[in-house]
Amino acid sequence: MLLFSYMKPLHIFNEEQISEEIAAGYKTRKAARVIVFDEDGNIALLYIRQSNYYELPGGGVEEGETFEQACVRECKEEIGCNVEILSNIGRILEYRKERERINDSFCFTAKVIGEKGLQELTEKELERGMETVWVSKEKAIELISERLEVLKETLSLYNKYVIERSLVFLNAM
Repeated sequence: MLLFSYMKPLHIFNEEQISEEIAAGYKTRKAARVIVFDEDGNIALLYIRQSNYYELPGGGVEEGETFEQACVRECKEEIGCNVEILSNIGRILEYRKERERINDSFCFTAKVIGEKGLQELTEKELERGMETVWVSKEKAIELISERLEVLKETLSLYNKYVIERSLVFLNAM
């Protein structure tokens, strides 16, 4: 896990122009994202019905967990699939003044192992209307880009980062 910490970020989101000096006092949240391929070569996206956008599966790395273990756990929970990690795509940093936090997200590719199952969503995820869709990489980029364009004037900065982060990872693959 330490090796990843030194990986140069693919992108840094810092629209609020938080200085390194101020950011040094922020907490860092480690997160894992994953581009999951099924047997047909399609990838999993999460459609967030409440906010009407798409994102890649993933979430926070829990205490004692590696990034890879977090990917496997999050895929089981969010898309209902067991996965095998294939490769590392890269890293993105997001500076968030409101939460005094830096999100440090690492993205991996993975493939579905076995059958696709049912999501194991939290109450908050159920409230958000989270559902899995399987599409080609090109269609995923199209869907995410389209939502970003339509919603750009009304999105919170946090949601904008979430959507743009997915695009950066997909385009880096």
